[in-house]
Amino acid sequence: MADRTGCGGDAAARQRLTGADLPSGVRLLATRLAPLDQRWPPAPSAGQRLPGRRQSAVLALLTAADDPDLVLTERAATLRHHAGQISFPGGGREPTDDSPAATALREAREEIGLGSERVHLLGQLRPRDALVSANRVVPVVGLWPDDGTVGVRDPHEVESVLRWSLADLADPSHRLSVRHPGGGTGPAWRIGGLVMCDRVIDVPPRFRRDLNPPAGL
Repeated sequence: MADRTGCGGDAAARQRLTGADLPSGVRLLATRLAPLDQRWPPAPSAGQRLPGRRQSAVLALLTAADDPDLVLTERAATLRHHAGQISFPGGGREPTDDSPAATALREAREEIGLGSERVHLLGQLRPRDALVSANRVVPVVGLWPDDGTVGVRDPHEVESVLRWSLADLADPSHRLSVRHPGGGTGPAWRIGGLVMCDRVIDVPPRFRRDLNPPAGL
């Protein structure tokens, strides 16, 4: 049974592994992440909201292996925003969340039943603005021991839980360029008949030079 005790507060949000403990496949990645020291500003009073975009966070969850998988979700087709899209577990800040890490862990527990005690947080990436919703999203990166404790927890938000290996994501034959319905062209990945567009994570330039044409899209 998935953990139901909450995201574990600041102690879980500050979990880190030392470089010597990391699998070789994620060691270099961990050195390039920002530290987990960002805190959300004070929550607004009831009935008020902070100016600007909604504060949100997602969890980019990697399996603890030399050739790690990335855990993703296929969003439910009935959602108002991002319906049917491939995404990271995550969502908007709640008043009890004091940091992007706390938001990402809580959302992952609610969506896929991931207990925060099973996650070692590695760091975070710079915030990105979502184009189709008024969210400023902080990607938080974590490592998971792949103990089989994740699955669809909230079918109203998540259709399925996916695992794509980093090796497949780095394979040029799985990369293409797509035009988003809201405008703009960007990198994407196609694996097993599903397509994921880059809307949160910056794709390194070396992965943009050999994008395949969007055949059939």
